[in-house]
Amino acid sequence: MILPTGAGKSVIFQSTALTLNRVAGGTTIVISSLLALIEDQITRLKRRDIEVCKIDGTVSKSMKLKCLNRALCGEVPLVYMTPEQLQNPEIAKLLLEGDINYIVFDEAHSVTR
Repeated sequence: MILPTGAGKSVIFQSTALTLNRVAGGTTIVISSLLALIEDQITRLKRRDIEVCKIDGTVSKSMKLKCLNRALCGEVPLVYMTPEQLQNPEIAKLLLEGDINYIVFDEAHSVTR
């Protein structure tokens, strides 16, 4: 989906993720290379008491593992991560074995090799 900044793209995939999680369980993975955007979205979701976690270079190994374990079981509806995390074998396991509903590339134009 291509829409201008502030047009509500995030709300579309977030509401879908929350609905799927409530109805059938599972997690939606959101991949974004923009750390500030990840922080902003996580802060907004947590203010609404929505379970969410992130996996990026700023997160400790123990917090990454906690997030991964919760995502594997579908306990958290949204997991935000940066693209480089896709090279992590633990993330590969999550994507192969976890209860994953969708993978969303947010701000895909900013993802490079």
